[in-house]
Amino acid sequence: MTVVERVTDGRGLPSRAARSAPDLIVANARILGREIGAAVAAIKASSPASELIVISAFEDLGREALRSGADLTVEEESLVRALPPALAKIATRSRAGTRGKARRF
Repeated sequence: MTVVERVTDGRGLPSRAARSAPDLIVANARILGREIGAAVAAIKASSPASELIVISAFEDLGREALRSGADLTVEEESLVRALPPALAKIATRSRAGTRGKARRF
């Protein structure tokens, strides 16, 4: 896996995602701001083929991200344990050309 870009401000994420059209976007809810639903929707609209994983410290923010179009959410406290299998699952879906149901880890 290659990191194509890194952003520290969530406001610029949709335009950068549109330019680079990455296979995967991993975003911490902290940089997406208070309006996480709108941020997730904007990211998915700008790069609809990209898988979007949102890392969140709070379960309610994770649920909001999923409702708004995130493909997966991972709680910060379980990040080290949950992210590798989540990435493997996304890679498998990408190779198979299928997209699964959004879910929370």
